[in-house]
Amino acid sequence: MTLHRQTALLGALALSLTLAGLGALGPTGSPAVAAEATLFLGGPATPLATEMIRGTGTLELPKASSEELQDQRTVLSADGELDSIELRRQTNASALAYLATKYQNERPDLYLNAGLFPPADTTEADGFIVFASDPGEEVRAELSTLPFTISMRYGNGPSGPELRRLVRSLTTSMHGIVSQGQNVVAHLDDETGAVAIRYDGDRLDPTKVQEAVAAGEAESKVENAKSSLVTVTNVQDLPKNRLKNTVEGGRILYDAFWHLGTCTAGFTAKISGGSSGVLTARHCPNGLLYRDDVGAIANDRTAVNYDQEFYKTLSGNGHTTSANFYVGNGSTRIAAGTKASVVGDIACVYGFVGGYNCDVIAQTYYECFVLGGLNYCGNVYTQHIIAVQGDSGGPWFSGRYAMGIESGDDGSRERYTNIAWVWEGLGVFVLTSP
Repeated sequence: MTLHRQTALLGALALSLTLAGLGALGPTGSPAVAAEATLFLGGPATPLATEMIRGTGTLELPKASSEELQDQRTVLSADGELDSIELRRQTNASALAYLATKYQNERPDLYLNAGLFPPADTTEADGFIVFASDPGEEVRAELSTLPFTISMRYGNGPSGPELRRLVRSLTTSMHGIVSQGQNVVAHLDDETGAVAIRYDGDRLDPTKVQEAVAAGEAESKVENAKSSLVTVTNVQDLPKNRLKNTVEGGRILYDAFWHLGTCTAGFTAKISGGSSGVLTARHCPNGLLYRDDVGAIANDRTAVNYDQEFYKTLSGNGHTTSANFYVGNGSTRIAAGTKASVVGDIACVYGFVGGYNCDVIAQTYYECFVLGGLNYCGNVYTQHIIAVQGDSGGPWFSGRYAMGIESGDDGSRERYTNIAWVWEGLGVFVLTSP
């Protein structure tokens, strides 16, 4: 049995640290020793050079194979056709992947990372690509053939392989000074070019941190490792979002310690005569944050026999709750009621990683099993696996009707907890609106 929560150390979703205002340099340029501040070690805290390159759309791509076309059909919208947003993003992603593959294979010393920005992002560019140093005019010319504007970023330090080696060495050296059970994660920041390290648990002595970083730099055998900025932050000191939210289903839920997307909110719900809030899966970590806001929701109750959990909305902090649930591509639906799961019918799921997918229901009879000492009852299965890690807790629906909460898979079929048992499990009912 597989659970679909996102692991806290997933590098692809690593949080980019905002460096300004988190730490200070001493009078000689050495880090100011403060146990509760980010430590800046090595090079200056300057962002990567950034250039906006406007695409002409003249890039000629190889014809997609039948297998690639089959893969692309898995992102079809509900009406069986790609909508304009999906089609544009698919075209952009294919073009960017084509050039990124070329640089990854031919210039591993330069290429670091690439991707598209979220559809709702207001950035001038639609995507980004990151190089270790200035890639030259030939690469600029190639990027200008893309069908969209791209943000090209590059540094002026170690090469790509050296930076990756430095990240590995720093992770190992930092892990050597934390207590058993503490976690350490390091990543290359796409905006600052820094090696950003963060750890949980008790704050470490700054002198030991500096010694560990120096040891990691030496172990990496990167000649100019000290020219790279290294930041070390305890997760308690990460910047925290404090915005007013209207809580709705289908949104990202963050791990409270790592501030990384971990699970997905299901439907909003209400205790009879009591608080409103949002559903998710019981197997997700405790203390989840709604869209990384520390004051939006709080755990209220957990089901004993079902993979269900209810977080109440903290209305006293100015937050509200709606009957909306997000289904991807900037679209929300308003829950109109609940619907029974019937073998042969179609049900759809949304998760913040896997997105929007639909399948045919294969099994609906009431079953229970035990996993990790917990009961998982009231499960519904579809014919195929259509969700991934990070989608746990997400809404299963048909049109505007709630059907269940994403739970995981059994190795060949997707599993969700039938919404019919949310009252029995938690004493709440799904929020609806006509």
